[in-house]
Amino acid sequence: MATSAIHLGDTVTGTIARIGEWHRYTFTATVGQSIELEATGACVDGLRWHLLGPDGRELGLDRTCIDLGGRVLASAGTYTIEIYSDGTATGAYGVRLR
Repeated sequence: MATSAIHLGDTVTGTIARIGEWHRYTFTATVGQSIELEATGACVDGLRWHLLGPDGRELGLDRTCIDLGGRVLASAGTYTIEIYSDGTATGAYGVRLR
């Protein structure tokens, strides 16, 4: 599982090439910062993404073609976006952090 940085305004794309593969993107945020997570790829059944807070708690989960939407972040620190197969799919994805 590779980890890459993502910044406000960035769009990242990639491909989950095999079941069990995870892609991870991290960004640093401040208390009260507003972000929006937008899905920019096509729907692939079985590909999921979620947002994890600095404490590792899940803050949102859906298919990679569904926006996770806007959030006002309650904690300062490093947040993580993970994209993965739920065990049944491979394919391309796209994510925009605004």
